[in-house]
Amino acid sequence: MPDSDSIYDVSYKHGSEDAKEQRNFIPVESQQNKFLDYKISESSKLTEKLVETLEKTKEFISSLSIQMAMNTEKIRLLEENYKDVCTKNTCVGPSIKTEFKDIMSEVRTELKGIREENLKLNERVAKLEKWRWVVVGGASVLLFLSLNGATLISLLGHLLKIIP
Repeated sequence: MPDSDSIYDVSYKHGSEDAKEQRNFIPVESQQNKFLDYKISESSKLTEKLVETLEKTKEFISSLSIQMAMNTEKIRLLEENYKDVCTKNTCVGPSIKTEFKDIMSEVRTELKGIREENLKLNERVAKLEKWRWVVVGGASVLLFLSLNGATLISLLGHLLKIIP
């Protein structure tokens, strides 16, 4: 350890037969000056790095503020569009619902009318079918009588003679 009053610089002389240690004493004041100069130069380097970092931080903050402003505008526009859509849906929605209900009630009444008409038509068709069979049966009897009428009349005549 160096003395409190001085620091030594130990160096060896090369080239001599026996290497002797040569001690140079450096006064404390000059050592303190060198140390302070070194610390000042290191502090100035650190200060320059801090200034660069601050400038980059300022640039970053300004770009963030621009992005925030753009995003705020986008959010405002989205909120306005949402309000417009909600307003349109609330205004249009009930009218569409009432129109749909009106149309459905009209369709239901028409369906009831169609069912009633269908029942009436079914009854008429059933009556017509009965008459058709009556007419077909009568026509077949008349046809039978006209073709075999003479034979039938003579047969009836013989039956009536038998029955006194």
